[in-house]
Amino acid sequence: REMCVAYRLLEDFGNLKPGDAVVINAATSVVGQCVIQLCAMLKLRAIAVARARKDFDKTEAWLKSLGASEVIVDEGSIARELEKRSLFAKPRLALDAVGGASAVRLAESLQPGCPLITYGDLGARAAT
Repeated sequence: REMCVAYRLLEDFGNLKPGDAVVINAATSVVGQCVIQLCAMLKLRAIAVARARKDFDKTEAWLKSLGASEVIVDEGSIARELEKRSLFAKPRLALDAVGGASAVRLAESLQPGCPLITYGDLGARAAT
């Protein structure tokens, strides 16, 4: 079921082409992992956003092994972090499963006019 959700999120929103970037929070969730794997198959650049933890290097390695182009800690400005790394154009799609400040950070990282899709609310907070 989660793979189907991930596929619909990528196919139904954003009009994506190979080389486009997708940013997703809750990247370690099952849907997040499926999105990352599908991005790799579809030649999209997955930017995985995950919570800070003491073993973040292991999380980063795991997500990259699934196909993530970049792995970013979900704190501070995602847009600024991507600018610092200056690897590719801003994301054309953001997928949010957390809500709250995390959703705002995703939205700020997007190219103008590109969609933020909320498909979950793990943080139980409104995006303000």
